[in-house]
Amino acid sequence: MNQFKKIPVVSKELAFQFVIITILFALWGIANELTAPMVSTFKK
Repeated sequence: MNQFKKIPVVSKELAFQFVIITILFALWGIANELTAPMVSTFKK
């Protein structure tokens, strides 16, 4: 028998906003990592 309640990380009201912010943060990180080699290439 499971005595533990499953507590959600994010409430259902904020789930959409949480997903959007998470995706945007990941895209920001990817763009940041892709531009670093481009800057050094264009400096040449």
